[in-house]
Amino acid sequence: MALNFEQFNSNLVTQREISSQTLRKTQRGKSNHVQIRENFEENVLKLMENNENLSLIYYLKNRLNQLNPLVEKTQITLLIVWLVDLYLTEINRSSKTSLKRQKEFDEFVRNPIFLKCLKENRKLIYNIVASHGDDYNLTTLTTMNEDYEDVLNHYLKNNEYREALDVLKIQNNTDLIYSYAAIIIEELPKETVQMFIERGRRLNPVKLLPALLCIKREKHHIEVVKYLEFVIYSLSVDDQSIHNYLIQLYAKNGDSEKLMSYFETQGKDISMIHYDIHYALRLCKQLQIKEACVFLLTILQFWQQAVEFALTFNLKLAQKVASQPHDKNLKRKLWLIIAEREIKTNENIEEALELLKICDVLKIEDLLPFFSDFQKIDQFRDVVCKSLKEYNETIQEQKKEMEECAEASKNVMKSLKGFKNRSIAVSGEDNCSSCGTFLLRKPFYLFPCSHKFHADCLEMNLIELLTPDETLKLRNMKEKLNSLLNQSTKNQENISECDRLKKYIENIVGAECTMCGSLMIEQIDKNFQNYNEEW
Repeated sequence: MALNFEQFNSNLVTQREISSQTLRKTQRGKSNHVQIRENFEENVLKLMENNENLSLIYYLKNRLNQLNPLVEKTQITLLIVWLVDLYLTEINRSSKTSLKRQKEFDEFVRNPIFLKCLKENRKLIYNIVASHGDDYNLTTLTTMNEDYEDVLNHYLKNNEYREALDVLKIQNNTDLIYSYAAIIIEELPKETVQMFIERGRRLNPVKLLPALLCIKREKHHIEVVKYLEFVIYSLSVDDQSIHNYLIQLYAKNGDSEKLMSYFETQGKDISMIHYDIHYALRLCKQLQIKEACVFLLTILQFWQQAVEFALTFNLKLAQKVASQPHDKNLKRKLWLIIAEREIKTNENIEEALELLKICDVLKIEDLLPFFSDFQKIDQFRDVVCKSLKEYNETIQEQKKEMEECAEASKNVMKSLKGFKNRSIAVSGEDNCSSCGTFLLRKPFYLFPCSHKFHADCLEMNLIELLTPDETLKLRNMKEKLNSLLNQSTKNQENISECDRLKKYIENIVGAECTMCGSLMIEQIDKNFQNYNEEW
């Protein structure tokens, strides 16, 4: 809101006469004070007529201290306004005594009576100070009362941008910075950005974007980039709009080195980057920043497009991109694109064959289809001989492995034959490894590891090791078997089904030893886990 100074640009004598008349009216009513008030008026008029402003100031201050703040508020307000006008007149009148008057005025404005009056009549006092063109005291008073918006409007109206920036620096209302920064940064980009950096985390960079987007000239670009780099690298701001704007400034300023450095800092994990990759790719294509385009295409996993685009301007970059995928088949496909382009475009056999040294996924037979039928075989002799030598070495290694496998197979066959003829003697004194009773009392299972179990003991041990689904399946099989066995009428079909179920159950129960088999080994950590939970 603009300051209204017109009411104070009129004749100050008229204002003082009005003030004197007001004083006379307010001093009527009490007979015991009439004489004192009349003396005050007479003394004031004499001092005014003789132009003794300094004496008038001291006299008014003395009178101000005699008034009751609770009763005589109007008189106090008039005296304070009058004193402010007199002090500023004296400060601007003589350079010799201005410093002394300024100190007196500074002491006066710290008076509690003045501070209370300032809060109640701020606009009036600000307008008087502004009418004198005293920016220093206007700033001082607004700072004391924290009315920075008025003084900012005053400075900006007079194109005093540096003074307005100074006011923004001393106040703590960030909303004022967001509101006025767009105006001030146009004239003072370096100083304004420095203020942003000094404020650090107290400012929200996203709310400053409207001010930063107003830039037009190169010097503005430099300072804004400086601030964006500060908030991204020092404050770790991850807002996408901030990152996108920095990319835009890098791209439009042609600073491809910083742009690539930024992309590499952000990494290649698309879930971790803070910028819009599709926006960045579209911008880089539009501004012909080719290396950045290739980098972004690799992040999007568009490997073939990245290699083909890189081949249009930089062979080394294309080779670098082709080496990045972990999928061997994809890598081979990319290198074949490079090889075909090099052979058909340059027709330089030696350079094409150099690809075989750089890349480990291509062989000479992969490149031969790309060469002309009229190429002389002499040019490929060394490479072909090397390739044949490598194939021979590979064949010899595979032959050796096959011989080792055949020998191992023979040993396994011998072991199997030995197992077929192996027998274990069971005596009447042998006990069940689970319940400890005599083994021969019930049907039992005997394992190659020498553990012996009753059939029912082995089944109980096995149920503890099986999953709930496997246990339920085994239980259903047994119930079905018992049902068939209990049927009074038995036909061939029932007998075959019983035999099948018995064999199926025996295969499950007798598959392995429950003390040293794989099921027990898999359960070994579960006992510790249960123990820890109980503990």
